[in-house]
Amino acid sequence: MKALSSAGYGLASSAYFLALVVLAIRVGREWLEPGPEKTAPLDTEDRRLAWKLVAFAYLYSVLFFLSLYALLIALQGEYGFGFFVRGFSFWDGGRYLQLAGEGYAASGEDAKNIVFPPLYPAALALTSLAVPLARAPFVLNALLLAPLVLLFFRLARLDLDRLTACRATLLWIVVPLSHLRLATYSETLFSVLLLAAMYEARAGCWVRSGAASFAMALTRSTGYFVWPALAIEYVLGTRGREGRLRLRDRRHLYLLAVPAAALAYLGINFWLFGDPLAFLGYQKSIWNKQPASFLDGLATAVQPHGWEDLKALLTQRNAEATALLFAILMTLWSSLRLRPSYGIMMACCVFFFTSTTWVLSTPRYISVFFPIPMLLADGITRVGDRRGAPGISRVLLGLLLSIDVALALTYASWFVRAKWAF
Repeated sequence: MKALSSAGYGLASSAYFLALVVLAIRVGREWLEPGPEKTAPLDTEDRRLAWKLVAFAYLYSVLFFLSLYALLIALQGEYGFGFFVRGFSFWDGGRYLQLAGEGYAASGEDAKNIVFPPLYPAALALTSLAVPLARAPFVLNALLLAPLVLLFFRLARLDLDRLTACRATLLWIVVPLSHLRLATYSETLFSVLLLAAMYEARAGCWVRSGAASFAMALTRSTGYFVWPALAIEYVLGTRGREGRLRLRDRRHLYLLAVPAAALAYLGINFWLFGDPLAFLGYQKSIWNKQPASFLDGLATAVQPHGWEDLKALLTQRNAEATALLFAILMTLWSSLRLRPSYGIMMACCVFFFTSTTWVLSTPRYISVFFPIPMLLADGITRVGDRRGAPGISRVLLGLLLSIDVALALTYASWFVRAKWAF
């Protein structure tokens, strides 16, 4: 077990720092020889395909919901539907609902909720004006599902052909943590805002990109670490369009949106507790988390634990180790195959959630990494279609989707019964 942990640490750290070197080289090359920007609008066929994918996403969500309920009945016999629905608000979901209904507390047991940024609870509160608060997460996630798919497809089409972008979108819809797109969690809202910020940045519309990135950073703290990717996108994108970087160009001021969001959150902490860093104290006392070096966090996270049964293999600390190693390898692959800003976004986010004394919720963090399905779809196309064997591509895509569905139902069945959460 110790040897396996050492091997995992060596592989993860080597791959991570190699990805940083590759990204530095690619950014330098792009600076010296900027390539053309690809921001053409979708044609009629693309738009038709995009809306078909949206329809598939809603159909998949409904079938996943019903299949999960049928699975729980098969596992436990009689299973109340009301209890099943409430299961999607377990864990942090209950705190989000409490924040939506009551707001932040300056003292007492509920003061710990300050660790959750304000935008998602605010969105739930706004939705609850039309429906009961308990149903607000389902309604909000349903409303966000269409832009989640459309924005991803538009972003994918900037770099991938139509068929590969379609495959990537299917892999984006059917993910192992599909229940997070139904549950009272902020992943869906954050993903929509992240995609919007990146797409508008690539399109050169920094007003909309700045607005989306400001909201993104107030949804999850991971949003702060997307800022370097947006900055690189601005530098390389502006130079690519105009052949030079104009220092007096005021569009770069919209890059201040993310720091402004960070100051806003610190201001809430100061207003409630007189300390802009009050949230760090609650993270340490309640969740046993405090800042640490990246390598220390990595060494702690990659240690395997308990392989005595399927659940132990897929959960416990193994899920953190596997997800972190997977994220780092995908970061390296992205640095080689996709746009440099995507690899920078992934590398910075990995650095953020690993630089802590207790690495937690890694699968949730990487569930918003939109470059991963693009990489997998590109790999499927390269293996099959470009070698004259499209049947292989279809088999690989079907295999990946089947694995994703199986994992999604497994994880969701544990989640709604409060037996495991990421």
